[in-house]
Amino acid sequence: MEAITPGLGIHVATFVLNGNQMSYILTRQKKFVTGPATLSSIRDLIQVEISPDDLVALLFDRALNEDLWDCKRGTDKLLEKCQNKTSDVSVVWSERTSARRVIEINSSSARVTMSLSESSSKVQIGDSHFVLSPPDGFKAQQL
Repeated sequence: MEAITPGLGIHVATFVLNGNQMSYILTRQKKFVTGPATLSSIRDLIQVEISPDDLVALLFDRALNEDLWDCKRGTDKLLEKCQNKTSDVSVVWSERTSARRVIEINSSSARVTMSLSESSSKVQIGDSHFVLSPPDGFKAQQL
């Protein structure tokens, strides 16, 4: 996943989640971080307390865990808004078309907006697509 600033399109981060491991590059800080994907490691990256499993569910438009989230669906049966039952984190789908979804993750500490576009690709994904290596000159750090 690539993170860019809205409007200007400046690259700020690259993030890879591979099972229970994550890696990310913070471009402005010239920092490469790798380690276990946990609630706290995701929070360190995006400043919102959301589990790796919940983040993957949002990215792939899957239902969130009903034991942890109270969700409302629209007349089309698609998720519209979810509130975490144990924290102040909420998720709102502010736009949903056939080719695009805009998801806002809100908490008292931060707001993250993800604009996700569907794309068709003929690329065959293998294990090497989920490996992120530190660019030259970047400081490597373990979580």
